[in-house]
Amino acid sequence: MDRKQQVLVKHLPFWCLCRKKRHDAIGEAEFDRVPTTNFYLALRQVLPGKMGRRRRKALRVVKRSLPKVFACPRCGMLTVRITSHEDETSQDTVYMVACGNTGCGLRRELRYPTRRAEIDVYNTFVDDFARAGG
Repeated sequence: MDRKQQVLVKHLPFWCLCRKKRHDAIGEAEFDRVPTTNFYLALRQVLPGKMGRRRRKALRVVKRSLPKVFACPRCGMLTVRITSHEDETSQDTVYMVACGNTGCGLRRELRYPTRRAEIDVYNTFVDDFARAGG
């Protein structure tokens, strides 16, 4: 222990160090002399060891990502994939939306002048499919 710890421990009253034993040996009036919370906070900073509460377990934050496979509006299965390539002549981005279910076979080609997220292309595809009446 360093000098500061030795001085603090030397001047600690006995009733501080073993409260329970003192309570059994003395009356209620003397037991009411309980140190304040600030005293315990100061003591925890000076004395080494594990005084105080346990640390809480850190909560992991799970970041959700956008899906790569989407639901087909016709057959309802999670088989719609979106592929993209850039057209050389018009410099448009061409998205091919296709259902992988062999019984369904739903396909659509969408063109945009700028790149878009796959979820935005899928939403446009579903809106067009619903507007056409399925």
